[in-house]
Amino acid sequence: MRKIFQQKGNFPIDFMSFTRYNVFLHEIVTLLPIQEHRNAIGGGVTVPNIKSAKKRVALSRIANEKNKAEKSILKTSLKKFDAVLANGSAEEKETAYKAAVQKIDQAVKKGILHKNTAARKKSSITLKKNASV
Repeated sequence: MRKIFQQKGNFPIDFMSFTRYNVFLHEIVTLLPIQEHRNAIGGGVTVPNIKSAKKRVALSRIANEKNKAEKSILKTSLKKFDAVLANGSAEEKETAYKAAVQKIDQAVKKGILHKNTAARKKSSITLKKNASV
């Protein structure tokens, strides 16, 4: 059974094929199927023989790409907050702070960050915001 999801721009996302829609560049990217992956114990290259294992390798690569993208979005949000903190009005600082906290909470919900890491990041940006006022 193949699941196809609809995303912004009416581009279907088929999680069993190797084409993805890159939302940042607005283009369809073709990924090559993974032919091999590293065996952590022996250090050599192993190729899965079982069909479900091959699917798992492909899905783990897709999940890895999604996690990288989400983490990148989070880091960008925090950098924007720091930039506004350096030279911005009180309203802009408050808006950037709320956006950064929202992105941190979303990252926790998606499993990108641990809840304690999120608490530490939120505490850090709160202290920065209060110190700048």
